Amino acid sequence: MIQNGHSIKYENKEYHFQNEQERVLLRPKTRVMVIEALDSELYASHGESIFKMEEIALRKTHSEAFDPPVKPKVKTTYIPPQSHPWKGPSFERSLRMKNKKEKQKYKK
Repeated sequence: MIQNGHSIKYENKEYHFQNEQERVLLRPKTRVMVIEALDSELYASHGESIFKMEEIALRKTHSEAFDPPVKPKVKTTYIPPQSHPWKGPSFERSLRMKNKKEKQKYKK
């Protein structure tokens, strides 16, 4: 099926149609049949016409000439200080649990 850019996507590659020496423009959502020849050439059939399919070069996400390479930011996790209101009680609770486990270990 033809996409909006008068091209077709086949096996994760985009192609446009060539007839003799000029590019052929078909309406979007037009159904075509892809023909793969024995010599690995691709053709598209629409009605009585057969067009040669030429691959479109993929676009790059960044231009090497204009866009400088972007360095990924180093992600750091924020650990609140011990004086944080939520940090103190949870730390005290963990110390109590640790002390209980040690006492139980010595009782056995």
